[in-house]
Amino acid sequence: MIADLPPNSILWEGQTYSAHDWHEHLGITESDFQALIDEGVLRSDAESRKYRLDLVGFLFVRKRAFVVLPKIFCGRTDTSIIRDVISCIRTYRTRVKRRMRHAEASEILSFHDDKAKHIDLFLALVDWTSDRGFHSEDFESATDEPFDVNWNATMDHGIPLHIGKSVIYSEIVGRRIDYQFGALARLQARALLALHAQLKPVSLFWLNEHDPILDLAREINVNSPPRSGAFKDALEEVTTFLNVCNRDHDRELASILFDWLTDRPREAHKPAIFGTNAFHYVWEDICGVATLSLGSPTDHGSIASQPVYILQNTHKPTAGQKPDALRGNQAGLSILDAKWYDVATGDVPGVQDIVKQLMYELSIRDSTPVRHNAFLVPMTEKIPPLRVFGRAEMRANNEIDVRFKPVQIIGVSWEKAVSLYCKTSGKIQPNALDWTSIEESKG
Repeated sequence: MIADLPPNSILWEGQTYSAHDWHEHLGITESDFQALIDEGVLRSDAESRKYRLDLVGFLFVRKRAFVVLPKIFCGRTDTSIIRDVISCIRTYRTRVKRRMRHAEASEILSFHDDKAKHIDLFLALVDWTSDRGFHSEDFESATDEPFDVNWNATMDHGIPLHIGKSVIYSEIVGRRIDYQFGALARLQARALLALHAQLKPVSLFWLNEHDPILDLAREINVNSPPRSGAFKDALEEVTTFLNVCNRDHDRELASILFDWLTDRPREAHKPAIFGTNAFHYVWEDICGVATLSLGSPTDHGSIASQPVYILQNTHKPTAGQKPDALRGNQAGLSILDAKWYDVATGDVPGVQDIVKQLMYELSIRDSTPVRHNAFLVPMTEKIPPLRVFGRAEMRANNEIDVRFKPVQIIGVSWEKAVSLYCKTSGKIQPNALDWTSIEESKG
């Protein structure tokens, strides 16, 4: 937990308050409140007359910022959790944009990225500065300490003494390279300070108020305060630098600063949101990566019977069954459904979800072995990365109905799954989840 974090700035998905309490807690006006309802961030409950927070991400309103954590972490404010949330939301945003044509409309519309660019710029600046420090310009001067000989100056000023085939100079001129912060460093410092202030408390999870990077940025800014016309001058300097610079890392910094200068934050008249009010889509995508080692995607229609209507001797096919995830390899099929439920608190999938999973398996041909039929739910424990929480089974008179195989409820470690998700390039990772442990638990 970071000490500088403003009070009441951490919220959790699913929190429920009355309209009055939300106004007080967020410090918002009636128009702000209505905007949050229109965006689907606050959803009303007709029975309780309260409003539930339906968001994972960040909410910026009335010069304040709030972090909204997943419901499985209710009551916790660990720095690592917040960093994970930012990482997986940014990864999800990138992956969805890549497959935009194929994504469901609801999946696209459920994502808000009002502050996405500012967050991206801030994190890019933090990474660059952490790796390389503030940009410095080198300049050369002469020295009588010849650790690095400037041969051109030595030959110009020294008297050559020829001894045999060798030449000795009476005076050696050395070269000293010094470094100083230039225009780019000053702009780098200004951008870091501005974005850090704008994105609080989000920014505090990377740089607290007393971080050495911020201290040096303030020192640079104090020694070189912005002057009249500084914005135009800075834009010209960065543009010129980009035209002449040929070092990749310097061009990277200049590009970040150019983007910041050409997209300066403006005071919003309505709440700004970064995140999603349908986090189950993100969890499905995370689980899609976590299950890559279970084999290739398989078409259910090619291995299973599908429902068909018979109307007056006419066959009318249906759209067919569509499991959330169906993967297969030589070991068999895995029928999986990622569920964003906090099973540890008794929050479990509904009856219809169970019936669908059972039907997915029952309709598969006998010649095709089924390895797993399971719900995948988030688990806050780190070890083991996979754990069977329990199962859903069919019973009659408290006796197991052996006609139906149980549906497992498998907990997937949030930390492990998010780590794989944010590092993946769509390929199986060397440290992918080991599903053999689940095989053993079934046995």
